[in-house]
Amino acid sequence: MRVWLLQDGENLPVQEGARPMRMWRLATALAARGHEVTWWASTFSHQRKKLLFSENQRIFGGPGITLRLLMAGAYVRNVSFRRYRHHKRLARKFRDSAPDEQRPDVIVTSFPQTDLAYEAVAFGKTRGIPTLVDIRDPWPDVFVDKAPRFLKPFSPWLLRGAYAKTAYLLSEADQWVAVSEGFEKWAGTRAGANGVRPCRVFYIGGKRVSDLVPQALPPALKWLENGAADNIVFAFVGTFGRSYDLETVIEVARLCEQRGPARARFVIAGDGEKSDALTRLGRRLGNLLLPGWLSSDDIDYLLSHARVGLVPCISLPDTVPNKIFEYLGAGLPVFSSLVGEVDGILSRSDAGFSYRVGDVEGLYELVRRVVTTPDLLDRLTRNARVLFDQGLCADRIYADYAKFVESLAEREGRKF
Repeated sequence: MRVWLLQDGENLPVQEGARPMRMWRLATALAARGHEVTWWASTFSHQRKKLLFSENQRIFGGPGITLRLLMAGAYVRNVSFRRYRHHKRLARKFRDSAPDEQRPDVIVTSFPQTDLAYEAVAFGKTRGIPTLVDIRDPWPDVFVDKAPRFLKPFSPWLLRGAYAKTAYLLSEADQWVAVSEGFEKWAGTRAGANGVRPCRVFYIGGKRVSDLVPQALPPALKWLENGAADNIVFAFVGTFGRSYDLETVIEVARLCEQRGPARARFVIAGDGEKSDALTRLGRRLGNLLLPGWLSSDDIDYLLSHARVGLVPCISLPDTVPNKIFEYLGAGLPVFSSLVGEVDGILSRSDAGFSYRVGDVEGLYELVRRVVTTPDLLDRLTRNARVLFDQGLCADRIYADYAKFVESLAEREGRKF
């Protein structure tokens, strides 16, 4: 079976030290089942904000995987005209390039990136190719939610084109899946009466981080050696964008330095548009480390030494991001500012705590409790491992997802 995957903005197999994300894992699972996978994306790294290639590429992405990378320009800020233009160019280049390629048996397209997903569904519909939409965010509702107050009343009108494309692709796709139950329900309301039923939820999932760690401590994390036996490390790994309230974490570190507990240590690893501002804010804090961007191996090392994973996310309800699974896979309880589905998961499993965005005192109290109550932290850690093992392991999730993609093609009369 030939499968096309469309997703731009994730780590790619050609990036040194890159950590596999959702589409990479699905591509690997499909290839392991003997299928030919072509992954369409751009030549731009969203995480690092730099071009990987200056021209279109067709390159090896791993056994059974071909990367079809299209040059669509670059951008610096996540919310910007240049990013909007990047998405428009990528969708247009896919539309122009796809007819010249060998016909796939099934297409899986990520959503949002509304323009690219729209072109994928339109291409599949006109050629009788079954198409599946993988829903990651409730777009463009998420943009309306984050718009400045003075723009909110006008946002639905300004985004009417995006809403029309969303309704089209959700109603005309042969199937959709979602990364959370909340997003699956949202898709049903946006698709209307013509929406496909039933749909499936495949959580993003994560890998289990081994207890084994490299013999050589990564230079960027040498700081962890200072009082390592007694410290309780709270870790964040990700992009320093507007979606994360990392300022609250830094203020909590400041309170811990002023009031105690002295054993609390904070590592905020990553890079992004707020990097300089966060560095200035955390300057002179002896219990805080900002090591910059880490490789996949270095992230594993950090998580194997941390005791709590931080998800200070500013997001719509029912968002279930990569970090939840990454931390749980490392056996870390989670402190999260997400509302809705994640809040419910943590509450039911007793594998972490929730707090409100911007609530410095609330997060500080959670930190103080787990540092000064070893039995509580041990209980949360045990429950985090149980929760992950019950069905959040990426290997199991993407094996099932790959079978689901096969079933979609088989329903269209193809046998594999």
